[in-house]
Amino acid sequence: MEYVKLKEICEIKKGKKITESKEITEGSVRYIQIDDLRNNNNVKYCLPNSSYVYVEKRDLIIAWDGANAGTVGFNLEGAIGSTLAKISITDSKIYEPFLALYLQSKFDYFQKTSTGATIPHISRAALENLNVPLLSIEKQKSIYSLLNRINKLILLRQSQISALDELINAYFYDTLKTELKSLALNDLIISTQNGMSRRGNDEEGQPVLKLKNVRNNIVNFNTINRIDLTERELSTYQLDNNDLLVVRVNGNPRYVGRSAVFKGYREPVYFNDHIIRVKVANVNVAYLSYLLNSNLGISEIQKNIKTSAGQYTISRDGLNKIKLMLPNEIVQNEFITKKDIVDSKKAKLKHSLESLETLYNALLQKAFKGVLYQEQEYC
Repeated sequence: MEYVKLKEICEIKKGKKITESKEITEGSVRYIQIDDLRNNNNVKYCLPNSSYVYVEKRDLIIAWDGANAGTVGFNLEGAIGSTLAKISITDSKIYEPFLALYLQSKFDYFQKTSTGATIPHISRAALENLNVPLLSIEKQKSIYSLLNRINKLILLRQSQISALDELINAYFYDTLKTELKSLALNDLIISTQNGMSRRGNDEEGQPVLKLKNVRNNIVNFNTINRIDLTERELSTYQLDNNDLLVVRVNGNPRYVGRSAVFKGYREPVYFNDHIIRVKVANVNVAYLSYLLNSNLGISEIQKNIKTSAGQYTISRDGLNKIKLMLPNEIVQNEFITKKDIVDSKKAKLKHSLESLETLYNALLQKAFKGVLYQEQEYC
């Protein structure tokens, strides 16, 4: 396959600082920012200015500065801010959506070649000298059409999963419309225990959960740290089914108090001291975890967090003081039954999403290597 350098088919122009207009008038133009490359959730406007850099729908836009440097969007029109750059295609034999797709696939490359010690900046040289595959317009359109159809299915699956999350949340808030009882978490706690402080990374050891394994209502086993434990550690830190696991410490205060219920694993599992093991009674532990992870629970947890040396922590005593409003156990159980049904549907959608993403990435690689459509001619 033949390639051409990006600078041979495009012109690149950095955006300028823009003054946002709070009032939208007939002459207002869209003020395009980095977030606009992903969605239209926060559209802003500005008044026309001859010094601004404007893009049309056929132009590509790349995030030039910041953590998202290398993000690429297109099909937008307006004035671009100083953290963006305009990529104008100068060769009529290049199909804009195809080039946008190709540049989007190079995000990791842009990140690795970026400059700047603290704030990443796109390397103009790396961008301009990027090799772009040469295919006929027909092949470019075919590749984009195929991948765009798969991408629409991916977006649909993501939307369906989000809708089910919203349904679960609606079920949860329905439980709060019933008769509620005010109590402290201490009223439900049988015991609390911090995990083991020793660290290690032994290939043949036992699985020891870290804070990254405890997500909102989920214990994630994708990446497991193993430590060869002593007899004392084996007997002291082994988890039991229905243990509530609470994140004790984190640099982000919103992650402190994050919880999940341990439901067992194919082998005994243990936990380190970034996690507090909580045993409770007279409550559905899965409902309690969902409540603690909700905005209501987070708000109460925040009141009992302490900070030191940039780390935020909640102690076992702090957990005891958390105030709760609980429905009766029948309502709790009904919610978890509904949630389990919805979670089952979500699992199927997530499996479908993973398959689509795998297919998309495989076709993407084949397309840009010239394997998907055998084409050597640039015509």
